[in-house]
Amino acid sequence: MSNRDEIEIALWDYIDGTCGTNEQHRIATLIATNAEWKQTYEELLQLHHHASEVTTTEEPSMRFTKNVMEAIAHTSITPVTRKYIDLKLVKGIAAFFILTIAGLFGYTLLQLDFSSVSTAPVKDIFSNIPPGTTDMIKNIMIPVNIIAVIVLADEFRSRRLRMKKAGL
Repeated sequence: MSNRDEIEIALWDYIDGTCGTNEQHRIATLIATNAEWKQTYEELLQLHHHASEVTTTEEPSMRFTKNVMEAIAHTSITPVTRKYIDLKLVKGIAAFFILTIAGLFGYTLLQLDFSSVSTAPVKDIFSNIPPGTTDMIKNIMIPVNIIAVIVLADEFRSRRLRMKKAGL
């Protein structure tokens, strides 16, 4: 970065007031003693004042604002999104997935060979689990399931209330 760029960055920080007090005193001293800093400061200050004059926006009158708000109030509100959704389409998609799952389940059942069932004793898959672990798992899973049911019931209830308020 050139010396000129560093001077401009420091002066912009000084003009904006974003530099610390020690930096402000140092820059003020440099502006007072150094001609290059003073000339650059005056150019940037003039640019800053010009930019602030140009960018000031005029606010519309209160009557104009009131007229706009009244015009908006008279327009019709768009219908609820639920009316945009075609229920036949939703039911069709649901039927597709249900039929697909049922078809896969049926195909799986047809592919099973029930004649090859072994008469050997079934190995207990839970034999490696220590005896107290299942009680702990039950004690953890029962509250988790209860909380999940409460959350789902609350969601269902709030959805019904929203539909009732919307008049659907």
